[in-house]
Amino acid sequence: MKIIFPQRAVESLEVNSPELETKVLIATQGSDFKDALVSGIIESLKKQSIYIKVMDVSGLSEVTEEMWQALIIINTCEVGKMHSEVRHYLFQAKELNKVILFTTSGSGNWKPEDSSIDSISSASKMTQVDLAVTHIVDNLNKILGSISKG
Repeated sequence: MKIIFPQRAVESLEVNSPELETKVLIATQGSDFKDALVSGIIESLKKQSIYIKVMDVSGLSEVTEEMWQALIIINTCEVGKMHSEVRHYLFQAKELNKVILFTTSGSGNWKPEDSSIDSISSASKMTQVDLAVTHIVDNLNKILGSISKG
């Protein structure tokens, strides 16, 4: 028997001024775990001079990647695959070096085989939120650091 945990659509949210030079997009699906993950990421970043926009992954086809210094994509493995919008976005993206892909799965060990991007995998366990936030923010700082040195 396969258990499926339905994902909610996410309301768009903006933190800090869109006039700031550094812009980070978080595209996500909604669940208690993912909501806590996004809140933790925002909490870690909001005092910095970074514009943060949160949106549902279903809108990825409308994203202009040049507008963002980094993109954090949070999705769920469904039937052994990434969300179709995520897969499509990653297939056509030109700057995968500024993308952090975080995928949840039942076991927490699933990695996408249909993308060349490095990804982070986790089970959706609330006890893992802080560790996941730290991992994502560390990767984000590496991306943003390489841009500022660029």
